[in-house]
Amino acid sequence: MSSRTDSRYARKALLDERALVAPRINAMRVGALVLTIVAMIGNEIVRAGSIGPSMPLLGFWLCAACLLYVFTRRPPHVARASLAFVPLVDLPVLYLLLHQLVSSLKLEGVGQDAPATAVLGGMLFALLVLLTGGLVERWQTAVTTTIAAGLQLKLNYDAGVDSTVSLTTMMSLFFVAAITATLSQRVVKLVGNAVAEQQRRERMHRYFSPQVIAHLDSSGDGGGAATSREATVLFADLRDFTALSERLSGDEVIALLNRFHESMVEVLFRHGGTLDKYLGDGLMAYFGAPVDDPQHPAKAVRCAQDMQAALHELNRSRSDPAAPELRMGVGIHTGSVIIGDVGAHSRREFTVIGLAVNIAARLQEMTKTLAEPIVVSQTTRARSDLEFARVGSVEVRGLSQPMDVFVPQTLDRVDGGNRPNG
Repeated sequence: MSSRTDSRYARKALLDERALVAPRINAMRVGALVLTIVAMIGNEIVRAGSIGPSMPLLGFWLCAACLLYVFTRRPPHVARASLAFVPLVDLPVLYLLLHQLVSSLKLEGVGQDAPATAVLGGMLFALLVLLTGGLVERWQTAVTTTIAAGLQLKLNYDAGVDSTVSLTTMMSLFFVAAITATLSQRVVKLVGNAVAEQQRRERMHRYFSPQVIAHLDSSGDGGGAATSREATVLFADLRDFTALSERLSGDEVIALLNRFHESMVEVLFRHGGTLDKYLGDGLMAYFGAPVDDPQHPAKAVRCAQDMQAALHELNRSRSDPAAPELRMGVGIHTGSVIIGDVGAHSRREFTVIGLAVNIAARLQEMTKTLAEPIVVSQTTRARSDLEFARVGSVEVRGLSQPMDVFVPQTLDRVDGGNRPNG
């Protein structure tokens, strides 16, 4: 899978995570404001006439936070957009509250407490920047930090904060912002890695049997590097399916093909084969790669036999007894192949290529003219310990000499006589 595709999936996963976390942050905001208002009311009861933030402004902030919490529980894009609430609402309202508190302290003759209030504001600004660090883009963190720095600088000036203390609070804010940006970048990278690993495993489950996946996981080999090796290639194709599909609706055709492919792939994976691709009403598979298996020719033949048996059972289980039977031809050849990721950078497939693939496809095409469900090349027969019967010598496109072809002698036992018509 390309890095561009991984990046797209990672971004989507990150957006989904932001949509999930945003309502929780909004709930925390509402809870914090409620506790603040309750504490202020309690303090007013105990110490009447004490100086505190503006209750109307706190009430406005709480109402806005409650509305945001309600709306972010709906569409995901609204939840993600709510993260802009911090620079657009939280920071300005917090500044107004602190500015009003500083002004009140000066009016009441306790202006010496104003600098401490401004320093407290710097801590709160830094907390808001840090709160959204892993949930927004880095440019959004930069915008939030810039707004917070400007408001903090103005608050320091209003409170008469010493220049050294003011510089310290500003440096602390930017330090927190730098940590936040680093954490945000780290979160994006971790999500990207997790998504890439998930996509890799999904791809492996699509192509490989559970036994092959377990081996690749234990060896640490993802199977993507191009290699050349001997493998046995299998092509399977339903006979006359186009004519059969004309009698069925589109939904019925898809449902039947899905049942067919599910049954065939189950057999394929049971024999340790690797699914290369679906071919409409057929499939391509191979044995002996990406994990070496000296028994791959025999396993491919046994798999073909069991696939014919599974097709026979599928025909028996179909609801319409008058429906034409599904018939399948399978071609098998053993030879040298190149295995690896092939295709455009944005869309690659793990596949095998080479003359052996072409020969297996030609043998599958010959199953109809030879009136045999399974046709095996001479090479596969020579590398297998099974019993075969020679069908004859045939011309195969791509080869300069005729090729002897064979059929497994035990085929009638496993396929229930499901042979294609000649």
